[in-house]
Amino acid sequence: MKKITLLIAFLITSVGFSQQVLIEDFETAPTIEGFEGLTSASFEAAPSGSNATSFKLVSNTDGQPWQGAQVDLASGTLIDLTTDKTIKMDVYSTTAFSLMVKVEDKVNDPSAVAAANTQNHSGSGWETLTFTFTTGSDGTATANGDYSRVVFFPNRNSADNGWNDPKVDITVFVDNITGVKKTVEAAKELVEDFETSPTVEGFEGITSATVEASSVGSNGNSFKLVTNTDGQPWQGAQVDLVTGTVLDITSDKTITVDVYATTAFSLMVKVEDKINSPAAAAAANTQNHTGSGWETLTFTFTTGSDGTATANGDYSRVVFFPNRNSADNGWNDPKIDITIYVDNIKGIKKSTTPPPADPLPTTAAPSPTNSDTNILSIYNDTGAFKGISNTWASDYTFGENKGDVDLDDTDGVNNALKMDFSVAGWGAGTNAPVDITGMTHIHFDYYAPAGDAGESGHEFKFIIIGDGQGEMDYVIKETGGDAVIQFDKWVSVDVPLSHYQTLGLTLDKFLQYKLGSSSDLNTKIVYFDNIYIYNSATAGVENNKLSDFSIYPNPATDMLNIATTSGIQSADIFNILGKKVKSFISNNSGSFNVADLSSGVYLVKFISDNKIGTAKFIKK
Repeated sequence: MKKITLLIAFLITSVGFSQQVLIEDFETAPTIEGFEGLTSASFEAAPSGSNATSFKLVSNTDGQPWQGAQVDLASGTLIDLTTDKTIKMDVYSTTAFSLMVKVEDKVNDPSAVAAANTQNHSGSGWETLTFTFTTGSDGTATANGDYSRVVFFPNRNSADNGWNDPKVDITVFVDNITGVKKTVEAAKELVEDFETSPTVEGFEGITSATVEASSVGSNGNSFKLVTNTDGQPWQGAQVDLVTGTVLDITSDKTITVDVYATTAFSLMVKVEDKINSPAAAAAANTQNHTGSGWETLTFTFTTGSDGTATANGDYSRVVFFPNRNSADNGWNDPKIDITIYVDNIKGIKKSTTPPPADPLPTTAAPSPTNSDTNILSIYNDTGAFKGISNTWASDYTFGENKGDVDLDDTDGVNNALKMDFSVAGWGAGTNAPVDITGMTHIHFDYYAPAGDAGESGHEFKFIIIGDGQGEMDYVIKETGGDAVIQFDKWVSVDVPLSHYQTLGLTLDKFLQYKLGSSSDLNTKIVYFDNIYIYNSATAGVENNKLSDFSIYPNPATDMLNIATTSGIQSADIFNILGKKVKSFISNNSGSFNVADLSSGVYLVKFISDNKIGTAKFIKK
């Protein structure tokens, strides 16, 4: 009888407490943050043993005594400290010290008051410490609720009545937090009911994708898709959720959708992200519909239909593929001819604050004043270059830019090229190299907003790529670059081509140019304008030092005459690429034979009375 009584008592005791399980082993990198001067809080391989990745804390004698670090548990995971008031964890140290651990709530459980406990470590390496949240270290109360954050204070004194003085200099590893685990799933909400006509778009030949009053039941408006046997097998349609609304598919990997069809078919649904950077990885799942009318289908984004990954993030687009085969390993062949209705997309709804608008330049870039006879224009639409024929026409582009932005506040147009280096670089090239031997410089204007730096600070590059010669950089950054970045104004940059020649470029091999950065952690938004290559020896036609002259006839056939009061000492003629094609010396008459020149536009640079004059003429 005693044995039976004891067994019953044991069972009663056992079921009174939930079993402790592993809650956090730091293999999937939870959200962490150091505070109050801690040297570092990071994930690293454990120093010994088989603990794989651990949470590493390095204290700092220059920090506050209460310095530490916090760990936020994965969304939907809590530590339940209502009945069992303890958690355990593995702690590594080679120095004896006292560790205070505090549990806090950041997900609004009103009963979860902060609670703390301190335990001593002997410094013998890995030790499993048990923290009991009833003692009220640091003046806190007894734990009683669900907790989503664990905070570590490695500088508590051993008497648990204050902080070490002097502060300790110590490295600690933490791993394998165990306790009573509670999983909380957020309730699904209606995310899209198509009553306000969201943005929809069909693709790959689908007959139609429209939002219209449902003719099949009392669902109000529905999203109607009509397939086309002449379209691609992967034809479909996408729905962009209203701005500021996303589907949170981090803990709960499912969404539900009401689907109407009178024919049995298989529907693949894919979730994508079009607003975040970096974007959440696309994920897809396929479900079968029996053809019985309205059915609520549940899509679980862990199967990887169509080769996609498991969903883990926020998603702003839902895509429907009504031509998936029932085995979920390809597309129907032959393609199906079917009309379906979609309504009431439900999931974990998350409201987001739309990202702030990208900063814009306060003015347009200055219009260039160089003559169009000595430049090769790459990107420009204003000033002396507007409409000129001497342009570098690319055959292809690569990377990504944010398009042209018209910065002229009048009815005119003055476009600038917008780059977001936190997303990608961008460039253009030709199929065959272009010879720029007659040029001396490359010019561009840029506008960099001061506050738009990434985590690694401001930096971007103007890159030239020669055929078979790789990338050669001109780096603009805050310190240590080829030029110092300037902010909130248009800055004109003239880079000697000799800079790129030193890095390995030969001027007859110019193939591509690129706007780039070392990584996506550098400067984000930068605007560019007036990109061109030129010959400095023939620049500045509009700014002649010699003004009292005349040139005739223009156009010229055989002889070109330049009349000045002092006669001509010498003259050089350059073609449109800036290459010198003829020279004349001591010709006081000012008459020059140009009969052997090919038809086209030329520049003559001459010296009279030790003053320089330049003029443009046309050879017939």
